[in-house]
Amino acid sequence: MTDANNSGLIVDALLHTNPQLYSAIDAPNSWKASLIKRGARIKKYRRYEEGDHDAEMTLQMERMLRLRKDDADLNDLNVNYIRVVVDKMASRLYVNGVYDDDDTAQEWINETLERNDFEAKQISWWRGAVRDGNAFAMIDPVTLRWSDEPAYDGYSGIVMLYDSLTRAPIWACKLWSVADNVDAEEGGAPKVMKVAVYQPDKITYWKGDENGAGVVSDGDPIEWGAVGKIPVIDFANDRDSYTNYGTSRIRPAISQQNILNRISHSRVMGVEFTAFKVLYSIGFDINPDQHTPGGIIVVTPKDENGRPTASMSPEMIELLKAAKIGEFNESDTRAYIDHIDNAVRQIALSTNTPIYGVTSNGSLSGDALKQLEIGLLGEVERFQRQNSAAVKDVLELTAKIQNAFNTGLGSAPDFSKLSVIWKDATIRNKKEQMETLKIMRDILPSLGDDVFIEEAGSVLNWSPEKIAQMKEAVGNNQSLLFDALTGAAGNAV
Repeated sequence: MTDANNSGLIVDALLHTNPQLYSAIDAPNSWKASLIKRGARIKKYRRYEEGDHDAEMTLQMERMLRLRKDDADLNDLNVNYIRVVVDKMASRLYVNGVYDDDDTAQEWINETLERNDFEAKQISWWRGAVRDGNAFAMIDPVTLRWSDEPAYDGYSGIVMLYDSLTRAPIWACKLWSVADNVDAEEGGAPKVMKVAVYQPDKITYWKGDENGAGVVSDGDPIEWGAVGKIPVIDFANDRDSYTNYGTSRIRPAISQQNILNRISHSRVMGVEFTAFKVLYSIGFDINPDQHTPGGIIVVTPKDENGRPTASMSPEMIELLKAAKIGEFNESDTRAYIDHIDNAVRQIALSTNTPIYGVTSNGSLSGDALKQLEIGLLGEVERFQRQNSAAVKDVLELTAKIQNAFNTGLGSAPDFSKLSVIWKDATIRNKKEQMETLKIMRDILPSLGDDVFIEEAGSVLNWSPEKIAQMKEAVGNNQSLLFDALTGAAGNAV
């Protein structure tokens, strides 16, 4: 990832496209400074997730740990829990489907989700939002294809501005490069950055040099007034009332990860010194390359010419009395293990991430597991509530663009009532839940089959279509109902 700073291109693009907004937010000063900081943080979040941490070791420390640099650049010593924090939450986020009461609308939704490979796209969106704080979906106005776009990291990505009252996006830009890196010192031209600016009434295209401060027009604009909304949708993690931006889940873990790495470095050094002890000599010049473990060190007095001698002066006798050969004491590495466990525990606590074997031990019951994960589940449910509207926006805006432009896909239907169904983030024992439903069915037969089929569907993550099919197939036949609930008639999941 390059160290270029392209915030100047973004600021100048804003000046060209919305001078009033440029002045209102003090774009060349305070907003640019916050843009640089946010980009630097996102870049750091991504490095840390990959395991590229700030070791901050001196040259002597690197030599003691025998860290040799090579082209792969994978020789740093760290225990990467940042990826665990990201994976733990991102793996619980999954949209089972989007549904509408109207059959025609539902058919269009299913086709659109399949055409855009929604199952794969949502994985990138949720992971990006959890790690960076924000991730973006972009809708191509020609093909209606969705793309997963990353937040700006100081070099490339999406930058978005919001209305201060409605919090609706009013300006967005995308930076990217289509050229290979060229070394300007060798006579090549600097890399050209592409900039697309999205506004409710138009889309404009610009370009500028990497690290530059200005952009120039790079193509004809697209009139966008028929749509009236920016074709970029923002997914955010833990967005609060005082900011329009999300918060990275790993932000509170960065400092604890640094502490963990330092303790790990110290422990490795301690183990190295225990296994390969460092010897010292006082009054003698001993060549360490001439000795191996188990060898014998022979010290022979020498005269001023370096030749062995049997006669010694009073000064040499006093020197021999003060001479000494020994080894540094080994360190107790057990204390480091306790410190490492504590650092990992702090990472888990600060991010609401249950790490089994650290925050818990042994076999856990369902209630104990739920209690352990209550913080994580709270964050997952908040993410679901905050981003359900954004998922609906992607579909509604896609339909609006399809009706506004000649995309070759015909007209999109009107929606009756969109609903987003997220997968239950709780890890549950489905067998126990189904057995409980059977007991309830025996105790409360008056509730009817439909109620229990819907409850079974929620446990087994059935879609509304699947639930409707089961209701129709089962009817009032209680034995078939029990087969459906327990999966006796086949794999009902």
